[in-house]
Amino acid sequence: MVRTVLGVAFIATIGVGAVIGWCAPTVARGDALVDLFFEAHPGRAITCDDHVPITAAGMAFRCRAVGDDGRARVFAITIDRDGAVTEAPVP
Repeated sequence: MVRTVLGVAFIATIGVGAVIGWCAPTVARGDALVDLFFEAHPGRAITCDDHVPITAAGMAFRCRAVGDDGRARVFAITIDRDGAVTEAPVP
């Protein structure tokens, strides 16, 4: 009887863990995005959003780049589920 209860409790715990893991959003770190998209610009001060949610539709985030002249530009970047990247400066 005790083994049965322990077995059911173990299976229930694994099931709850699986549901929590399935519901948790997948996110990308901003520094990883900088390394991925801006590797051609080493030494530039580029920062991206810290936690970028990745959904079934894709992902959208903003990056801020400081040029050699000290001016900052902000870019809105979207990546759709097929991997197409769209980049637009934010005024």
